[in-house]
Amino acid sequence: MRSKRSNVAVAAGVAVVLGLGSGWAVYADYDSKHGAVPGTLYALATSVPHEVLVEVNGEALTRGEVDAAVEAMFGQELGSLPAAERAAARGQLEARILDDLIARKLLFQEAEVQKIAIDPGEVEASLARLEASLPAGATARDYAASAGWTPAALRERIEESLRVEALLEKQLAAVEAPSESELRDFYQENAEFFEVPEQVEVRHLLLAADPAATAELRESKRLEAEGIREQFVGDPNASFEATAAAHSDCPSAARGGRLGSIARGDVVAPFEQAAFGQEVGEIGPVVETEFGFHLIRVDARHPASQVPFAEASTMIAQRLDGERREAAFERFIERLEADASIVYPAQEPA
Repeated sequence: MRSKRSNVAVAAGVAVVLGLGSGWAVYADYDSKHGAVPGTLYALATSVPHEVLVEVNGEALTRGEVDAAVEAMFGQELGSLPAAERAAARGQLEARILDDLIARKLLFQEAEVQKIAIDPGEVEASLARLEASLPAGATARDYAASAGWTPAALRERIEESLRVEALLEKQLAAVEAPSESELRDFYQENAEFFEVPEQVEVRHLLLAADPAATAELRESKRLEAEGIREQFVGDPNASFEATAAAHSDCPSAARGGRLGSIARGDVVAPFEQAAFGQEVGEIGPVVETEFGFHLIRVDARHPASQVPFAEASTMIAQRLDGERREAAFERFIERLEADASIVYPAQEPA
C-alpha cells in the first residue's frame, strides 16, 4: 500500500470536527483565544457504510463517518438546493470534511501519545452544559439513547473532545503575545480600519403609507403628519417622545421614536438628507420616503473621528494573537500529518 499525503492544514478559527461516533458529531469552532470549545450535538438517522476511505496510522475513517459529518453540519443547507447542485456541493464538502476528520483523528492520536488526561469533573460540567442547551425535558441520556449509546459512551466521546482541547491549549501556550510596537505599527498601517464616520442620533415619528396606496390615502397621511408638526411649532415644550409613542407606526414608538445613531448610507436617501441637514433639537419638515411620512428630530451630532490607539489596541492584540495562534495551529497539524501514515485504500492499484 502506498501512502498519500492529504492537505490537512486546519486553521485555528475554522472548524475542527470532534466526532462522537456513528451517526453523531460535535462541531466545535476553535477560538483563537480560548481554545476549542464544545459545539452542538446533532442526532442523525443515517446508515453507516463501512467502506474505508482512509487509514490514519492504521485507524480507519469510513464513508459513513464522512456522511454523518456532512449531514450534521450542512444537511439543512444541502436540502434546500436543487438535486444537481446538491450533488455537486456534497462532493466538494465530502472532500473538505474528510480532511477535517483526518485532522481530528491525528489530534486524538496525539492526545493519546502525550497522555493528556481530563478530570472527571470537567466531563460532568460539559454534560451539564449539554443538557442546559437541549429542549425542555430532554436529557443527555435521551440523546445518547437515540444514537444507540450508553451514558458511559457519551461521556467517553465528550472526554475525547476535552482531551483535544487540552492538547491544543498546551500546544499554543508558547505563542508570544504581540509587542507594543507591533500593535502601533498595525494601527498606523491600517488607519482606515479605525475611522468612525460622521453620525447623528435621531428620533422619528412615522405615519406609514405603502407606495402602492392611492394618492388620496398618501395625501391624507401627509396632511396628518403636517398637522402633528404644527403642534410642535405651536408648542415648543410638546414632548416628541410622547407624541411618537402615541402616533408613530414604527416599532421605535416604544422607545419614544429613538432610532439611535445613524451614518450616511444607513437609511434611505430622503431620510438621510433630512437627518444630516437638520440642526440639533430641530423638528424638520415632513419627509416622504417609501415607508410613509416622517417627522425627524436630531438629538446629537458626532463628527467623523478616529478610534484612539488606547481604545483600539485590545482589538488589534486579539487579531494579531489570533493570527499567530492560527499559524501555530496549522504548523502543528502539518507536523502531525508529515509524521503520520495516511493511506487511501480505495485509490491503491489492484
